[in-house]
Amino acid sequence: MLSLGKQLAVAALLVLAAGCSSSFGAPKGKGKTMNMTKINFSDYGAVKDGSANAKDAFKAAFDACRAKGNCELVIEPGVYLISDPEAIKLRDAVMSLKDKSQDEGTIFQFYFPYVTGLDMRNLKNVKVTAKGVTILCEGFMEPVTLEGSKNVCIEGLNISYKRLPFTQGVITKVEKDYYDVKLDEDTPLTEGAALS
Repeated sequence: MLSLGKQLAVAALLVLAAGCSSSFGAPKGKGKTMNMTKINFSDYGAVKDGSANAKDAFKAAFDACRAKGNCELVIEPGVYLISDPEAIKLRDAVMSLKDKSQDEGTIFQFYFPYVTGLDMRNLKNVKVTAKGVTILCEGFMEPVTLEGSKNVCIEGLNISYKRLPFTQGVITKVEKDYYDVKLDEDTPLTEGAALS
């Protein structure tokens, strides 16, 4: 089974690598694009420096895309935080190794009830232009959900995590009965986690 990081990387590559063709949005068999209504994500009040949760702004923008259809959502370059208390709770449960019902074998399954980051379910004829955009997920979540969508193109979107799903460090001292480890600041040990 692929690790979470590899699963996310494969999913992101499948969705994002191809880009949008020049005839995106055109009726079948036609080479020209139809006029697409432009929706500016900046109209929904998201902060693009990663300092504030943009989840509600994305929800409102994708709701507008669902209502209009045949549209292009333009997201300004920047870093947008997507945070959710349930996703953080799941991350902490997994990282602490305390709750065996939240182990890798359980949560890395298709249709595990993850929190959704960018809910793009049931979009029709939507192009998302996200060149220079990074979604910074906080907690274990499904970063992008496209279930039930048709003719959706995502261009340029990067996905990363505020807290990476591992802890790492450098062994600084080894003795007969113990060793000292200096943990990296950006991958701290979750409170209560066992070292192995």
